[in-house]
Amino acid sequence: MKYYFYKDLKLSTFCLGCAQFGQKYGIANKLILKEREIKTIINKSIESDINFFDTAADYGKSEEILGKYLMPFKNKDLAIATKIKYIKSKKLDKNIIKKAVQNSLESSLKKLRRNHLDIVYIHQYQLFFKFPGVFLEVLRGYRKKGLIRYIGISLYESKEIDRALKYNEIDVFQIPYNVLNRSFEESNTIETLKHQQKLIVLRSIFLQGLFFVDPNELSEYFKPIKQALKNFYREIKKYFNSQEEFFLGYALNKNYGPVILGIYSSPQLMNNLKVFNSSSSKSLFEKIEEKIPKIDKIYTDPRSWILN
Repeated sequence: MKYYFYKDLKLSTFCLGCAQFGQKYGIANKLILKEREIKTIINKSIESDINFFDTAADYGKSEEILGKYLMPFKNKDLAIATKIKYIKSKKLDKNIIKKAVQNSLESSLKKLRRNHLDIVYIHQYQLFFKFPGVFLEVLRGYRKKGLIRYIGISLYESKEIDRALKYNEIDVFQIPYNVLNRSFEESNTIETLKHQQKLIVLRSIFLQGLFFVDPNELSEYFKPIKQALKNFYREIKKYFNSQEEFFLGYALNKNYGPVILGIYSSPQLMNNLKVFNSSSSKSLFEKIEEKIPKIDKIYTDPRSWILN
């Protein structure tokens, strides 16, 4: 397993995404994982030298389940990232936000059974931009006490980066990146983050599972891009053994930072690990790159999807 080193953090390239622990997550996922399978996935992940786990206060019972099954490995060098719970109060002021952030952090520490949180992401970035001082006051305080190691932010669009970079305390940037959504790359935002020595963590590599759904089975919303996807998948099959090998390998080949992957079964975990532990020629990816269809962002941003 390859690792990324950021200051005093050692992070496996494979970051196990835990959104599906205790809730349905992804366009194709219809099942809630049973705890027995989750335990197997976590155990096999650690056996395979994965030490980086991504969860959130809003991912159902994810934090609680993750904390429970990581307990036997508390002496290992593990890194856990979580996100502050969404603040849904109708009336928002500084005191309400401050208390909500504190409650979220205390709850995460308790559920994860940790004495500190390695990375805490600001998930509600729009609210953060309205009340940056309130969020950072609380986060700085927890960091000073050793309860937080690094402050991060989870973003959706490259235009949000400049605003976030105004706050030096933010070290970690979680961003979407996949073959059909390379906006952070095309806008040179990734280069900006690297230049400023920020840690980049990639998510949505498989576009929440859309790449594994037969285009014919996609909802009517995706009708305008179905043929383009079919044509592209045919090109991939000419050079790669599987969709995973291409889509995951493409992101890994960029070497931007750790990659978050959600796992739904232990066999799927082992298949993805094979891609992490192998390498494909850069020129092979460049060949396919020429064939990548231009897709409107309403189809590459899950927030826009209409699935019914």
